[in-house]
Amino acid sequence: MPIFMDRHFIEDAKRSAIADAHEKDLQIQDKHHVKFLTYWFDEARCSAFCLVDAPNKEAIQSAHDEAHGSVPHEIIEVDPGIVQAFLGRVEDPVPTNTSSEPR
Repeated sequence: MPIFMDRHFIEDAKRSAIADAHEKDLQIQDKHHVKFLTYWFDEARCSAFCLVDAPNKEAIQSAHDEAHGSVPHEIIEVDPGIVQAFLGRVEDPVPTNTSSEPR
Protein backbone atom coordinates (compact mmCIF):
# COMPACT_ATOMS: atom_id res chain seq x y z
CA MET A 1 0.00 0.00 0.00
CA PRO A 2 1.11 3.59 -0.51
CA ILE A 3 2.27 5.78 2.37
CA PHE A 4 0.52 9.11 2.86
CA MET A 5 1.09 12.15 5.05
CA ASP A 6 -1.84 14.29 6.04
CA ARG A 7 -2.07 17.70 7.67
CA HIS A 8 -4.70 18.91 10.10
CA PHE A 9 -5.03 22.58 11.06
CA ILE A 10 -6.38 22.57 14.62
CA GLU A 11 -6.68 25.94 16.32
CA ASP A 12 -5.61 25.93 20.00
CA ALA A 13 -4.92 22.18 20.03
CA LYS A 14 -2.88 20.74 22.90
CA ARG A 15 -0.32 17.97 22.62
CA SER A 16 -2.41 15.67 24.82
CA ALA A 17 -5.50 16.13 22.61
CA ILE A 18 -3.49 15.22 19.51
CA ALA A 19 -2.10 12.12 21.25
CA ASP A 20 -5.65 11.12 22.25
CA ALA A 21 -6.87 11.54 18.67
CA HIS A 22 -4.02 9.33 17.44
CA GLU A 23 -4.97 6.64 19.96
CA LYS A 24 -8.54 6.76 18.65
CA ASP A 25 -7.21 6.38 15.10
CA LEU A 26 -5.26 3.29 16.16
CA GLN A 27 -8.39 1.73 17.70
CA ILE A 28 -10.36 1.79 14.42
CA GLN A 29 -7.60 1.57 11.78
CA ASP A 30 -8.21 -2.10 10.89
CA LYS A 31 -11.86 -1.40 10.07
CA HIS A 32 -10.73 1.07 7.38
CA HIS A 33 -7.77 -1.02 6.13
CA VAL A 34 -5.23 1.65 7.12
CA LYS A 35 -2.25 1.66 9.47
CA PHE A 36 -1.45 4.88 11.32
CA LEU A 37 2.34 4.74 11.58
CA THR A 38 3.01 7.90 13.57
CA TYR A 39 2.15 11.56 13.96
CA TRP A 40 3.84 14.90 14.58
CA PHE A 41 2.43 18.01 16.22
CA ASP A 42 3.53 21.60 15.62
CA GLU A 43 1.78 23.58 18.34
CA ALA A 44 3.09 26.96 17.16
CA ARG A 45 1.54 26.44 13.71
CA CYS A 46 -1.61 24.65 14.97
CA SER A 47 -0.77 21.70 12.73
CA ALA A 48 -0.81 17.95 13.24
CA PHE A 49 0.58 15.52 10.68
CA CYS A 50 -0.13 11.80 10.36
CA LEU A 51 1.89 9.20 8.48
CA VAL A 52 -0.46 6.51 7.22
CA ASP A 53 -0.14 3.29 5.23
CA ALA A 54 -3.44 3.21 3.30
CA PRO A 55 -4.97 2.03 0.04
CA ASN A 56 -6.11 5.59 -0.81
CA LYS A 57 -6.86 9.05 0.58
CA GLU A 58 -10.54 8.29 1.09
CA ALA A 59 -9.74 5.49 3.56
CA ILE A 60 -7.70 7.94 5.66
CA GLN A 61 -10.51 10.51 5.66
CA SER A 62 -13.07 7.88 6.65
CA ALA A 63 -10.91 6.56 9.49
CA HIS A 64 -10.24 10.03 10.92
CA ASP A 65 -13.89 10.97 10.60
CA GLU A 66 -15.03 7.91 12.52
CA ALA A 67 -12.28 8.07 15.15
CA HIS A 68 -12.59 11.73 16.17
CA GLY A 69 -14.11 13.84 13.39
CA SER A 70 -10.94 15.78 12.59
CA VAL A 71 -10.52 15.11 8.89
CA PRO A 72 -7.29 16.31 7.28
CA HIS A 73 -7.03 19.46 5.20
CA GLU A 74 -4.36 17.96 2.94
CA ILE A 75 -3.22 14.44 2.09
CA ILE A 76 -0.18 13.66 -0.09
CA GLU A 77 1.54 10.43 -1.05
CA VAL A 78 5.12 10.30 0.29
CA ASP A 79 8.27 8.19 0.14
CA PRO A 80 8.97 6.81 3.66
CA GLY A 81 12.73 7.18 3.12
CA ILE A 82 12.36 10.88 2.43
CA VAL A 83 10.09 11.31 5.46
CA GLN A 84 12.70 9.63 7.67
CA ALA A 85 15.50 11.74 6.19
CA PHE A 86 13.64 14.97 6.95
CA LEU A 87 11.75 14.16 10.13
CA GLY A 88 13.91 11.43 11.63
CA ARG A 89 11.31 8.79 12.46
CA VAL A 90 8.50 6.78 10.99
CA GLU A 91 7.15 5.28 14.21
CA ASP A 92 5.22 6.66 17.16
CA PRO A 93 7.06 8.87 19.64
CA VAL A 94 7.73 7.63 23.14
CA PRO A 95 4.69 8.47 25.31
CA THR A 96 5.14 11.25 27.83
CA ASN A 97 3.25 11.97 31.01
CA THR A 98 0.75 14.67 30.03
CA SER A 99 -1.69 14.25 32.91
CA SER A 100 -1.12 17.83 34.14
CA GLU A 101 -1.39 19.41 30.67
CA PRO A 102 -4.79 21.00 29.94
CA ARG A 103 -6.72 19.68 26.95
